Amino acid sequence: MANDTIISFPSPAAEWTDGFPLGNGRLGCMVFGGIERERIQFNKDTLWSGHPIEAESDSLANENAATLAQVRELVGQKKYSEAQALCDEKMLGDWSAFYLPCGDIFLDFDMDGENITDYTRTLDLQNAVAITKYSSAHFGKITRTVFASHPHDAIFINIVSSKKSALNFRMELQSPLQNEFFLQDISSTEAEIVLQGRAPDSGEMLPPYKPPVRYDEGRGIKFCAIAKAILQGGSIHAKKNSLEICDADFVTIIICAVTNFVDYKIEPNDSKIDCVQKARTMMKKAAATSFTEILCEHKRDFSSIFNRVKFSLQEKIPSRFSPAKYFNFGRYLLISCSREKSQAANLQGIWNQDLRPAWNSNYTTNINLQMNYWPSEVCALGDLHEPLFSLLRDLAEIGKNTAHVRYRAGGWCCAHNTDLWRKTTPAGGSSEWALWPMAGAWLSTHIWEHFVFSLDAEFLRDNFFVIQGAAQFMLDWLFDDGGILATCPSISPENNFLDSSGKKCCVTKSSEMDLSLARELFTCYEELFFAAKKLKVALDEKSEIVLQKIRAALPKIPAPKIGSEGRLLEWREEFAEAEPGHRHLSHLFSLYPGHGFSRIKDNAEREIFFAAAKASLDYRLSHGGGHTGWSCAWVVSLYARLGLGEKCAEYLNTLFKKLTLPNLLDVCPPFQIDGNFGGTAAIAEMLVQSECNISPDGKIFIKILLLPALPKNWASGKISGIRVRGGFSVSLEWSDGKLSRWNIQQNANSPIDVQVEIYYNKKRIK
Repeated sequence: MANDTIISFPSPAAEWTDGFPLGNGRLGCMVFGGIERERIQFNKDTLWSGHPIEAESDSLANENAATLAQVRELVGQKKYSEAQALCDEKMLGDWSAFYLPCGDIFLDFDMDGENITDYTRTLDLQNAVAITKYSSAHFGKITRTVFASHPHDAIFINIVSSKKSALNFRMELQSPLQNEFFLQDISSTEAEIVLQGRAPDSGEMLPPYKPPVRYDEGRGIKFCAIAKAILQGGSIHAKKNSLEICDADFVTIIICAVTNFVDYKIEPNDSKIDCVQKARTMMKKAAATSFTEILCEHKRDFSSIFNRVKFSLQEKIPSRFSPAKYFNFGRYLLISCSREKSQAANLQGIWNQDLRPAWNSNYTTNINLQMNYWPSEVCALGDLHEPLFSLLRDLAEIGKNTAHVRYRAGGWCCAHNTDLWRKTTPAGGSSEWALWPMAGAWLSTHIWEHFVFSLDAEFLRDNFFVIQGAAQFMLDWLFDDGGILATCPSISPENNFLDSSGKKCCVTKSSEMDLSLARELFTCYEELFFAAKKLKVALDEKSEIVLQKIRAALPKIPAPKIGSEGRLLEWREEFAEAEPGHRHLSHLFSLYPGHGFSRIKDNAEREIFFAAAKASLDYRLSHGGGHTGWSCAWVVSLYARLGLGEKCAEYLNTLFKKLTLPNLLDVCPPFQIDGNFGGTAAIAEMLVQSECNISPDGKIFIKILLLPALPKNWASGKISGIRVRGGFSVSLEWSDGKLSRWNIQQNANSPIDVQVEIYYNKKRIK
């Protein structure tokens, strides 16, 4: 059986996207494995453009309210293109900040025409170590080991040769940002290159870039990166911003990087953080321990998280990539880019080489940020979900101003983009993507997800205000529309319909996604309220009022609508679609990742909606849908919820063949990490599913489905440690496509009564 925790290549990376990603949550790097020239490009999670966001003035509220009323009137008259034009003119805003590269370490080796043999570069997913090996007659066997240590918060590069005094190379530190260098602590066996720089404050969003970035001496995050070389044998000679390593036996290079970012409210120029001093302190600590000891500690730290889940699989006909390896790689990536006290994983996780990355490498909140965390709970990585909750707590504060000034609503909201500075207002460009104040509703459901997996009362106490504020906004955003509740202006993210004249439009009222999110948010709020009461978690005086309003509102939210051809409709009207094969599948939210359909107690009614969702999904795919990595991953999860294992396998193979790079990174295109996380979650959903309801008396009812979407090609396999709702982990094995062994174990200690039913092949087995 193939080793599903090792990725290996016989040649160096030709492109950045061919490299091996390493990370400790705060620092990330891409390792190329070059021979004559090695490049290690690195990032720092808080190195972004921009500055704190000023609250919008209350004086704008009346004008915004008048615009909103006018838009609703135009939509009511079915003047959709006029409504959209007004929205584009008056309801949009500025682009988000952008995530930035920090620097590059270049190692230039004088190979002098050497014949290189036995080249390999490998990435060990279990231990998060990249190793490059090659041999030559003159230099012997060279081994380079690279890892990003979480305990020491530094990147380590170790280079050793089988021949004594064989290591000769030049080490150079560079950055694409505004910077200056100096050398320090130079001796015959140790030296440091220090890089100080500043991030740009802003730049143009779309090409042509005029200019791509703009610096403001009064603004912008400051940063410092230090690269230190430590030799055994040989000597160091300093030259400008580079070090010449001569005749060494063994070299360790350490990279530390810091910024002066404090939080989203503090202007970088007002920060008290001395970047150079902080980086030097970190470097001193990192350099005080032997490389061998640091490597062992790093492996213990990373593998202890990675080994929580183990998955092996035998396919009758091998896929391009082993599903088990792909699954392991997704878990590896999340551990590498989302750790305690780091920033949340962005569009590229933590890895970016571009001064102006695609879509700013920001947090796109109409699917992509959420998808980054789909595998967190089920893959036993619930603690790695915390950076998202930290982001949410910030958004819940800054988003109050947006809710009030933009929409005359209470609570908080967020549009389709956010960033390090916690932007909550709409972006620029077009209402097609920007005019979507629903991100808070969707993101807040992650609080319900984490709680029902962990049953953590302390977590519920600390985060209930987030979902309460999102619910308050939703209650105010919904309005009476002839006895039912509606949203307007409403879009189905990034999609368009055709009006009666055949004109492409995006603004209407009550897209199915809006209503699905409202139903999901309100139900999650209710259930968390019940759990909080059972756990004696203190809630504020408004929580009961919000609950009563939700109970009054839920029956007035229209059920999903099924069209004349049996498809679940994306909009309340049966519009012709401008792009029938659109990448977004927003109207299927209640199937996955939501739970709207699984919560329906009437089996016949539930099957009707499942059939309509399937018809809609099939139709979209028949017109070319699922053509981006993240969209294709979503397709697999949707088919998994429908219990269609062969369809899951078909689109998982599409994801592997067309939308995955050789090193397993996802392509949108270009590179986006969400498809990796979505694909990992989809594989988990094929193997184990769980449904959860919390009753008014605080009891939790769990339904667990074993192997609900197992393809015929996945002949035999086993998985252990995978989590399900209710605080349980599941281990199971199957052979010849049939379940042969299973075990369920409760991980969470909670006073809540949890009742469990377990099903296999649609039959209850416990």
